[in-house]
Amino acid sequence: ILKDIQVEKQALLALKKELNEQKEQIKADRKREIVERYGILIANIVCLFCFLVVGILIGRWIYKGIWDGWGLHI
Repeated sequence: ILKDIQVEKQALLALKKELNEQKEQIKADRKREIVERYGILIANIVCLFCFLVVGILIGRWIYKGIWDGWGLHI
């Protein structure tokens, strides 16, 4: 009986180790998924900000070039 208990204990410890490894893998997968999801969101926000800045600069340059350069201001 004692030998059966030892065998079952070893099997239980092996299952516990496997469960802990799976938990760690799940945690790593969740972190990777969060980084991928929010990484894309952050990249989109940065791109939109860059387009906004470039749009404002080009708009000002066109306005100053046409309005002031061609003497359209009164």
